[in-house]
Amino acid sequence: HGSGSQTALTVTMDRWEPLYLRGFAAGEYTGRSWQPLEGEALAAQSDTLYTLQRDYFFPSTQVSAAWQDVSGGESRTVTVANAGACRQRLYLPYGAATDALDAADLAGEGGRVPADAVTLSVYPVEDSYLLQDALSRSGDDTPYRQGEAVYRQWVYDHYLTVPQSTYEALTRAFTPESDMTTTQAKAAVLAWLSQSVSYRQGASVSGGDIAAAMASGGQQGSDIHYATLAALLLRCCGVPARYAEGYVVTRQQAEAMVPGGTLTLTEQSSHAWTEYYLDGVGWLPFDAAPGYTDLVEYRLPENGPEGENGQGDTPVPGTPVQEREPEVVPEEEQPQDRRAEYVRNALLTLAAVLALGLLALGALALGLSTDFFPWRTFCSIRKPFSTFFMQIQFPWRFVGMAVPMLSAAAAW
Repeated sequence: HGSGSQTALTVTMDRWEPLYLRGFAAGEYTGRSWQPLEGEALAAQSDTLYTLQRDYFFPSTQVSAAWQDVSGGESRTVTVANAGACRQRLYLPYGAATDALDAADLAGEGGRVPADAVTLSVYPVEDSYLLQDALSRSGDDTPYRQGEAVYRQWVYDHYLTVPQSTYEALTRAFTPESDMTTTQAKAAVLAWLSQSVSYRQGASVSGGDIAAAMASGGQQGSDIHYATLAALLLRCCGVPARYAEGYVVTRQQAEAMVPGGTLTLTEQSSHAWTEYYLDGVGWLPFDAAPGYTDLVEYRLPENGPEGENGQGDTPVPGTPVQEREPEVVPEEEQPQDRRAEYVRNALLTLAAVLALGLLALGALALGLSTDFFPWRTFCSIRKPFSTFFMQIQFPWRFVGMAVPMLSAAAAW
């Protein structure tokens, strides 16, 4: 939650409701921060991303596409104008329908097409479980469902990972039940957080692993810490989740506005939250920070498979059934370790090439300037070459510099 008074966004709605405006999402937890998915992961599944691009399937607009697929949902009109926020991001509400995206957002980690202002049709996010139920009752094999099936596999492959030490620390304090639905998992996470963490704006947490440090309980945390813990705890429950940042229109702000009015959001409205993936529908906001937990109140189907106990989550026919298990990743496979390995390898390669190049030039200079030069047919050019190298005073000390470079890279 921000504290500045600088103007960030202006928002206009024809019908006012609380609103999350996501500008950034990230799926890789490093212990101290969240990072977007590795380029290595994106390259490894380039065929998947190509399929999504070919079918014009964008995760940022997936909820609206799902509503259009069942010809349902009553949209409202929202205009978002950037008045001082980061211009490298497009701040989109959940449920937005827009064509202001391109292939840069195929991984679904935030719109990367800057725009000064966008006017959007926004479909109801709070009815996402009713939408899931409607999708389950329609057996049509539409392009949307084909794209969702592909993207859902991507989601389960990348957004259930938890570092091993983090997982062990969290599950010592939090014990998820097996086969939890998203609604059950969210309730369990909220209950644990309400007992284990207290909210304080601007709180800081020390330690190499923020989540592990907070797992013992009794800690104070900001919205960033609540979002981090909630995302990782949902993953422990087998629910794909990730960290998100942006701006929020609170219920109090929405109730004070008139239809068609314009609200100015300052940096005080910046916020962090969690989002989770609802099968068949897409990414939805889940806010565990006190004072924000009721901004989106999801309505559940009355007659769905789990309607009697109010737990939601209706299977969508014709789409793959995913295994809901967290993927515990050994520490040596963590993103920050892989990055360090890439840099190390690059430095070693660069130093080796530099050393070999300098040695080769040195050998050539030596041969051209002495009687050891073997190519007698080129004797006529020996003197010019020798003169050239002597004139520039070939810096032999550069060869010596390559050795420390190799040693430093190897040591790192």
